Amino acid sequence: MAQSPGRVQALTGARALAGLYILCLHFGHPLFVGAPQWAETLRHSGYVATSFFLMLSGFVLTIAYGNKLADGRMSGREFIVARVARVYPCLVLALVLMAPFALVHEWGWVTGTFGDASWKAKIATGLGHASMTHVLVPRLITSWNLPDWCVSVEMWFYVAFPAAVAWLLTRARARTLVAVAVAAWLVAVALALTYTIVQPDGIHAELESTAFWLSVLKFTPYTRWPEFLVGSALGALWLRTPTDRRGARFATPLVLAGAGASTVILLCANHIPYALLHNGALLPLYALVVWGLMLGGQSPLHRALALRPLTALGDSCYVLYILQLPLVEWMVLVTGNRANALGARFTLVALPLVVAISIAIHFWAELRAQAWLRPRLLRWTAPRTAPSPIVASETSAAR
Repeated sequence: MAQSPGRVQALTGARALAGLYILCLHFGHPLFVGAPQWAETLRHSGYVATSFFLMLSGFVLTIAYGNKLADGRMSGREFIVARVARVYPCLVLALVLMAPFALVHEWGWVTGTFGDASWKAKIATGLGHASMTHVLVPRLITSWNLPDWCVSVEMWFYVAFPAAVAWLLTRARARTLVAVAVAAWLVAVALALTYTIVQPDGIHAELESTAFWLSVLKFTPYTRWPEFLVGSALGALWLRTPTDRRGARFATPLVLAGAGASTVILLCANHIPYALLHNGALLPLYALVVWGLMLGGQSPLHRALALRPLTALGDSCYVLYILQLPLVEWMVLVTGNRANALGARFTLVALPLVVAISIAIHFWAELRAQAWLRPRLLRWTAPRTAPSPIVASETSAAR
């Protein structure tokens, strides 16, 4: 599919804003002390951006790889290799940056990274994060680099993606694709409502809550697949819809409607079940935003999202997401602060530094690491075929 540069850039700019939203959720509280309640409510609701990223990942991967996987130009193995090469270098770098906090007990305590965790727990959870299997065992998730749960969950989606996208693009009609997206969204809502009503952990879940079943709901592929599937179905619908029927004249209204309605809902977040917002309630509104941005155009909104500073951050968004915690923890340690007592002055300096470092790592290191790793993974995972009997006999005779 031919894409205009402006269209891709606008979507990339939106990714940057979502990444900043999550960064502000995790570390921006000192900047909102004394702010109006509505502003703190919006900041505190930044967790909804993870649903946006999960849906956007399914959408973008379908656009980029869907037709190749459907018609056989790319194998499932090649797709998995491409994704591992894309996400693994930075994931490993984050774990390396966190390792000193595991090795030096005092550092892990001051930064709040490991607390009083035992060596056995540190090793078990570290291996789980390194193999991206920790999201299959909820008790292993909330340690080391917590934000990498989202990437690890996506990695398990990638296993089923080649078969799923081939079906979506070759057998599903447009109305079926809409039905798949709606059904997946309803499943996400049903799971969240079930947790809210049943309360299996015996708590009223909030952002800071930690419990076994809440971790299952929030951080595992068992419950987060609907968001990815909604994006995949939306991407397949985009590819199947003729250009002149995508509604180009509605580009800006769709973005404004989706973003505006999402903002209004988030302003009321204190009155909406946390689990519902966390696990995909806003997916239909995200779909409007993504579709509108993909339609392109030269509106002030699309041009603003395509500004180079935003697109550079959007390109680096994965690095920002994965490295935000390790980088802030190191800044906490170096400056002699404590993770649970950060002030506005520290935050004003730390967060721009995290953004700048993330952009630098993406363009100067991550891209090179990905380019180095991918061909090697393709060689290491290539099928081993036994020589034919004729070749084997000729080789034996030659000896």
